[in-house]
Amino acid sequence: MTGELRLRYADGQDTYRAGDAYVARPGHLPIVTAGTEVIEFSPTDKLAETLAVLAANMAAAGAPA
Repeated sequence: MTGELRLRYADGQDTYRAGDAYVARPGHLPIVTAGTEVIEFSPTDKLAETLAVLAANMAAAGAPA
């Protein structure tokens, strides 16, 4: 990772920088600073579920896919 990634939750926020590993709990809002690059690894079945929810939420918000 380069840059900074913040995961905001109802009960606080976690901040990650180069060299950090993280697991994002459900209910997070990712905040990525300009120039940040992140590589994520997820189990395939769980990633598919997550992407389906993300796509539905984006569609409901009127965001382009």
